[in-house]
Amino acid sequence: MKNTFASLLLGALATVASAQAPEAKATPAAPVAAPAVVNSISVEETLNFWGKTNADTIVELDSTVKGKIYDMLGWHVTVPVYSQDYTGYGAIDVGVDYALVKSAKFLGASTNFSVEGGAWLPTGSAGFGTDNVNPHVGFNYDLTWGSVVYSQTFDYRWVGNNAYSPLFGVYNNYGLNAESFVAYKWNTLAVGVDFNQWYTEGSNVAFLGPKALWSVANNVDVSAGFGVPVWQEVNAANENSWAVTASLGIKF
Repeated sequence: MKNTFASLLLGALATVASAQAPEAKATPAAPVAAPAVVNSISVEETLNFWGKTNADTIVELDSTVKGKIYDMLGWHVTVPVYSQDYTGYGAIDVGVDYALVKSAKFLGASTNFSVEGGAWLPTGSAGFGTDNVNPHVGFNYDLTWGSVVYSQTFDYRWVGNNAYSPLFGVYNNYGLNAESFVAYKWNTLAVGVDFNQWYTEGSNVAFLGPKALWSVANNVDVSAGFGVPVWQEVNAANENSWAVTASLGIKF
């Protein structure tokens, strides 16, 4: 009986002590900072040399500023400058892009797919611009199988009256560009073959050659490539013989 009474007494004391003990309070989760309205800003300078059979080489420098809105919608502004017998700037491109698919599995590859659109504005000097707004739309995708990468871009441009191209001179109606790149990656370096096609009404040209991409640092990328025409249908004054490109991109 004594043992039973002692057990009841100890149980009652434990219950009282438990009731008087302060309750543990859950630590509130740290608030997640919302992304800035404009973020992921970067700049890119792309230098192109377009070799001509019957004319002087055309030098093109494209200066691009790009970023994201709320870390979702990509945007860019590109200002091209051309130099041949004289120097001037061309139609300014303003555009946006949106990633529809990110790192999805397709055909055994990690796959990304995005759509893009924008407009070339009626700007320019020395005959290097366009007379009216030129809307354009397109898509981009890439597939990665381990160290093998395949990327594809496609862009269609409605020209209207006329616009300037270093490949065709002055052209009208439409412009189409499709670029395919297959490469092998070693860590931050990718080396492969680039196939770049350009079409407009009555003219076309396709360049094939080596290309390399290198992520020098987390925020610095460089690329370089060389191509020769594998086919072309261009008037004699604008006939293409080779092309060299180099770019530098810096993220902030």
